[in-house]
Amino acid sequence: MARRATNQSSIAATALSPAAATAPVRSRRVALKVQAPGVLETPRLRLRPMQQADREDYIRILSESRSVLLDFLPLAEVGESDDALFDRQMSLARASLSCPDVAVRRVIERDGHVIGVINLNDIQGAADRSAEIVVWISRSESGHGYAAEAIDAVAADALATAPTGIDLSILYALVSPANVPALRSFTHAGFDELPGVPLVELNIRGDWRAHMVLFRSAPRNASTHRGTPDSTAPAHNPAKVVVRRLMASSIRAR
Repeated sequence: MARRATNQSSIAATALSPAAATAPVRSRRVALKVQAPGVLETPRLRLRPMQQADREDYIRILSESRSVLLDFLPLAEVGESDDALFDRQMSLARASLSCPDVAVRRVIERDGHVIGVINLNDIQGAADRSAEIVVWISRSESGHGYAAEAIDAVAADALATAPTGIDLSILYALVSPANVPALRSFTHAGFDELPGVPLVELNIRGDWRAHMVLFRSAPRNASTHRGTPDSTAPAHNPAKVVVRRLMASSIRAR
């Protein structure tokens, strides 16, 4: 999916209101268990790497959610069949297992069936490591808070320090203002509008559409693992970090 380049002048001209900087963080803080490597469990969900056995479930939820995905997160390439799309996603999932410093891709499972997908894409940085988080839930399973529960679990794991977590500093999501359920899910999972960053335009089926930038950052005391006491740890600037990463990005697997 193409992302229109951002520049500093447009950021200054179209920044979000100062109120966004002081908005309280709201997070569900669901109970989380880390099981086998890459596997997370919440009270209702299991988040795990994609498997070949998921083909039937994946194609089923893809089919029933097609209209929503076309509007907000088109996954298929031009002329790509559902089977070919699954094969491509499976290849990306295998690649993420071998290179977890680049991406972490999981399916969302409930009662033994796949109901959605949640990915950490475009992991970047040495200090202030960041990633884009992308999630979609089957249309038939929407409205139950599964997306927020999955987002909160993945965020908690990603922002936790090593060796228990992935050791990221910042997660960000690009969400269309028209995608109200997604905005609600990210807000419930502790994400807020990123102050000082304009709407970012993504190319959706040939149209450039504005998207909000939402973020969640690691707790302040997480900086201790970098060898710096809490009181003197450098305070990262989420806006600067995310803008740098967005400017360095072009087309990413979603």
